[in-house]
Amino acid sequence: MTRTPCFLRFLCLAVPLMLVAESAFAWVGVGPDSSCEVRTIQAAIDRIISRQVHGDFVDPHIVVAGGSFNEALQINAAGISGGRAILTLTGGYDSGCHGPQIGSATTINATNRSRQVVAVNGTIALSLDSLQLTGASSTGNGGGIGFGGNGTLDVTNVSIFGNHAAYGGGIFANGQSTLSVTLHSPTLIYGNSADHAGGGIRIQGQTQLSMLDGSHIYSNAVNTTDSDGTGGGLQVVSPAFANIQSGTITNNTARYGGGVAVNGSLADVIFGTEAGGHPSEISFNTAANTGGGVFVSKGSLLCGQCQINSNAAQEGAATYVDVGGGGLAINRGSVNDNIARAQSGVATNGSAMLTQTNSGFGIYKTEVRGNTGGHVYHGFATGDGSAKFADVLIAENQVSGNLFVMDEKGEADVRRVTVANNNIGGASVFSVPGNFTLIDSIVWQFVKTTLDGHVSGDTHGLNIENLITSETASLTGFPGILNEDPRFAAPASGDYHLTRFSPAVDYSASQPDVDLDGFSRTVDLAYVPNRYGPLDLGAYELQAVFPPDETFDEVTLPALPTGWINTTAPNNIVGWHTVATDATGLGKAAFTEDTYNSTDKSLQTPIFQVGSNGRVTFHHKVILELRNDGNAADGVVLEISISGGAFTDIIAAGGSFVSGGYDHTKTGCNFCALDGRAVWGGTNSGYQSVVVNLPSAANGQHVSLRWRMGTDFLGGIVGGGYWLDDVHVDLNN
Repeated sequence: MTRTPCFLRFLCLAVPLMLVAESAFAWVGVGPDSSCEVRTIQAAIDRIISRQVHGDFVDPHIVVAGGSFNEALQINAAGISGGRAILTLTGGYDSGCHGPQIGSATTINATNRSRQVVAVNGTIALSLDSLQLTGASSTGNGGGIGFGGNGTLDVTNVSIFGNHAAYGGGIFANGQSTLSVTLHSPTLIYGNSADHAGGGIRIQGQTQLSMLDGSHIYSNAVNTTDSDGTGGGLQVVSPAFANIQSGTITNNTARYGGGVAVNGSLADVIFGTEAGGHPSEISFNTAANTGGGVFVSKGSLLCGQCQINSNAAQEGAATYVDVGGGGLAINRGSVNDNIARAQSGVATNGSAMLTQTNSGFGIYKTEVRGNTGGHVYHGFATGDGSAKFADVLIAENQVSGNLFVMDEKGEADVRRVTVANNNIGGASVFSVPGNFTLIDSIVWQFVKTTLDGHVSGDTHGLNIENLITSETASLTGFPGILNEDPRFAAPASGDYHLTRFSPAVDYSASQPDVDLDGFSRTVDLAYVPNRYGPLDLGAYELQAVFPPDETFDEVTLPALPTGWINTTAPNNIVGWHTVATDATGLGKAAFTEDTYNSTDKSLQTPIFQVGSNGRVTFHHKVILELRNDGNAADGVVLEISISGGAFTDIIAAGGSFVSGGYDHTKTGCNFCALDGRAVWGGTNSGYQSVVVNLPSAANGQHVSLRWRMGTDFLGGIVGGGYWLDDVHVDLNN
């Protein structure tokens, strides 16, 4: 065995001892126990900053025992050697400051201190971890944290609540040259208030805010009678910038911009989604005047993969872009269930989304559902202003006026939208007196004029072509206009995807990139003749592969599609195959017959990965034997396998039927497949639609579905069986 020389062994022992000694010297503990160095957090801060004034930056870390500290901290980083201080403040330690203690909470409570809980100036890299900041009542800037200076502020596992200030009730950040503020999970900003603006957070100057998954701004408020009264949750003032990744801003209140306010020509906000994170959310916020979810005044906001849902305001219940050069774009999100109403709760004729003069608005690959007010969209955009809609679903909204309105010379460009099942109080769907583009779309609104604002037959300023619409008289003279049922998959259940014999399939020669679901737009179905080209009209493109779609029309009878598996017991019987009669009477379907003996027959899909809150839609026809007591002798169920596990009934696995659920119980043969289970049975009147939500346990998992028929040994129905068609999977619902 090789022995380590004595002097090397000494160094191996001595070096860690020296490091421990130095660390113990620099690490300042705060707590009531004698083993903690100091009793107040301010004393620890003063000690660390004093060292750094003299150039000692070794381990600038303060640890604080659990408990409540009635302090208002001041961190003055001016005059530090090298120009930049470093400080980490971590709570949640045991009473002796020896280490973190599970369940130990450190609260810094500034009650009766008349200042911010934490006030920072100068240039510093400051980290706050595992703390609760509360109790401040400041007449200045910032209640929980007030930072005026430069450097970085990293906030992790911190709750900032119950604070008040003139501006920035929770956090106020004003970067002099460069200030970066990052909120890490789990950070909560809630229950704070401001007299003038920024109930939760206000950033201004050269400040950049990053808000990461697991960070939440909620239940903050700004005085709704103040003349400013802006930004209940978050206010971004020019030239500041905010990047919100999978964060949530909910239940906040202000006069303007209940959730988010963007003020000034250089103010920018971007909402997005972290890899593996949930969509950013601006929901359940309220504005007394305008912009329930979002208020933009001359700045810009890009909402990518974010949800602007269930907000309220007198005008612009979801979004409001003010006069003079502001811009708002929504991409791959939702604008749902927003309500135009006064603060008293009385309904108004305001719009869900409104854009004022000389400002811009764009919405792409987004669903707009269930909003209530005067209009879904109202634009006053003149001059450089415009409104653009592309690959958007507008459905199930309730408006007292026309659905989409542009005033005076406002320009609108609407492409590949699906408009259906809206309750419209006005006479028209679109009211656009200025330049208007409407192409490659479905507008299916009975007893409503498709377009007004132009003299019939006058095509000046209009670019209209390739539409399926319920009213065509207002579109006389434009090419590619068709009045024919678009044949949505399950409109009564909110599914506006196309079935393969929809006249909207393979209609236009345009070639954009992807549809509202993110699937390819360049799908040319071989079994559907092109009208003008391969593009489908509306927000969704019918796909040629599963998922999302399987129509069974691409196969040669009686083969099943590639990857679909037929299993039978006993194995010498005819199982699942394709036949020439489907849900439309024009194509093919999968089928298995009602047999005269005890069988167990399954049709299994290829494995696919679910995103979040998946949903399956399909059509089926059932002609199966019933017992004399009305129960099913033979029946069919839908089952799911999650992550390679055993197949389980879709309901037992946690799924739920939206429509078309099981209608019988199979009984009478206790050794036969499916006996005692809820099934589809009996005889229905032609093809019926079924919509089912996938279990939450399937989110993010690889799954397979199977339709399974069980029959008894007593007999069957001649010519009977089960037909399956038009299977569509929404991987993210």
